Amino acid sequence: MSLGAVTLPANGTFLTGSGTSTLASVTDGAGSFTLTLGNGSQTGLMTVTGAATVNTLSTAANGYGISLLGGGTIDTATTFLNTGTTTIGDDVSDSMTFAGGLTATAGAGSAEGTVATTNASLTLGALTLTDALTLRSGSGTVPVASAPDGAGTHVLTLGNVAQTGSFSFSGSMSLGGLATAGGAYGVALLGSTSIDADTNFLNTGAVTLGNGGDTLTFAGGLATTGNLTNPGTVSIGGTLQPPGTRMDLGAATLTAASRLATGTGAPIAVGAITSGGNGLTIDAGTAAGATIALASFANGTGGLTIIDAGGLVTLGDVGSAGAGAVPVTASQAGVTFGANLDATTLTL
Repeated sequence: MSLGAVTLPANGTFLTGSGTSTLASVTDGAGSFTLTLGNGSQTGLMTVTGAATVNTLSTAANGYGISLLGGGTIDTATTFLNTGTTTIGDDVSDSMTFAGGLTATAGAGSAEGTVATTNASLTLGALTLTDALTLRSGSGTVPVASAPDGAGTHVLTLGNVAQTGSFSFSGSMSLGGLATAGGAYGVALLGSTSIDADTNFLNTGAVTLGNGGDTLTFAGGLATTGNLTNPGTVSIGGTLQPPGTRMDLGAATLTAASRLATGTGAPIAVGAITSGGNGLTIDAGTAAGATIALASFANGTGGLTIIDAGGLVTLGDVGSAGAGAVPVTASQAGVTFGANLDATTLTL
């Protein structure tokens, strides 16, 4: 079935069984009607190539895909029940707003352009970026299962300056770039993460990097401090590694034993660490100029290990709130203890 521009004069249902369906666009005009795509017997792909602007979008729990490729607005809360792939947008200029909220977890998803809600939750399952994508939700939360960019190198932008709802990625993320804005919202990356470009967290809410045993690679560098806007708090639970590029972290709290590493060599600068008794390993590599600066590590009971530094290691207060082992190896330019040092064992 292939139709041109469709205006709904009442609630409308489109069914094609195993056949495909293509609508050039669909609107309910001045009305407030429901567009139903598919039923429990639908298996054929259903596509709207242009704008979809209706009050309500209804789907069914069966194995078919839905593609909304031209932007538009759905007024009420939308749940994609179909278990085939849901595709939102096929151009970076596309903008789709699910004003009442969006849940798309029953099947795989892909998106590009802008996907937004209006102060309502935006819940996504496994999401593949097919080009640059922006997610916005106002005050609504944004939980996402995973976010790879497939064979591409695409940028995911989280929120804007008006955003207050937090973003949480429970699974893996593999992207060309990750961008944030100076809004009062949080970002949590809780699975294996790989970001190609330099990553600067500009959001002023909490940033959580790992929740125990995770490895997060920021190939172009990582900063949570030194920008015009910076996160209010930073939590680390795993390995952060921008290989061969600089890492600048402000004050942070460890939620698990953690490691900061810059591979073959690049500077690491870290603010005051609240360890919670968790151990910290810092490895800046042996390249010349690969310095390490740690403002403080007051609770050292979990241990502080410095493995490699191609430049000077500068440590602030270590162990004043609890002593632990402090082994330092392969520091090419020596170690400066700028404040209290209290350790059960010190190895240089």
